[in-house]
Amino acid sequence: TWYYNRETPQAWANVLGKEMVLVVAAGNSALPYVSNPATFASATDSTGKLILNGQMIIAGNWNSTSNTITGQTAGHVCKVMVNNACTDTYRTSDFYLLAPGVAINSTYLNGTYKEMSGSSMAAPAISGAVAVVHQLWPYMKGDQIAQVLFKTANKNLPGYNKEIHGQGLLDLDKATQPIGTLGISTTGRTGVVRRVDRNDREAMDALGKRRAKGD
Repeated sequence: TWYYNRETPQAWANVLGKEMVLVVAAGNSALPYVSNPATFASATDSTGKLILNGQMIIAGNWNSTSNTITGQTAGHVCKVMVNNACTDTYRTSDFYLLAPGVAINSTYLNGTYKEMSGSSMAAPAISGAVAVVHQLWPYMKGDQIAQVLFKTANKNLPGYNKEIHGQGLLDLDKATQPIGTLGISTTGRTGVVRRVDRNDREAMDALGKRRAKGD
């Protein structure tokens, strides 16, 4: 199936490294669904597996002044219909992430800068977040990095609706903190493991001392 400029999700997947994340703009029209090639994100093969392996993030434009989305939202473009019902396993909203994209001071022509707005301004913010998470945890694969950003996104938004706001608003602070329960040894490689969170200063200090000693 042709999707965009006579390209297919598989053609993109063929050149997508396992550590890569594709960030694409959702679009700037007042539509309740994204523009191509953002629809690639939820495309599956004949076995139901994601063709892009969950390594695409769709960037929506969040207006931090009005606390609303400016541009296209996370509504789904169905690919498989059975008896007038969409049977797609994955939805656009599974891969849609908001980031500030209004009045962004960006690079422009001839080495100048210009204030611009749009989902193409939100996309670089998400790309930067991908780079930060990858730098912190270089063993992570692209789909894992995307999931970190999705799971830590802020869903405490006015009138939050997954089919509109997707996974929520990018929260890089939370994305660079431990997710879930963290277990560390405070006495070395063969020591006792205790469950901690990032606010457990005693455990974090003990971990720092073990690292300093090379344990």
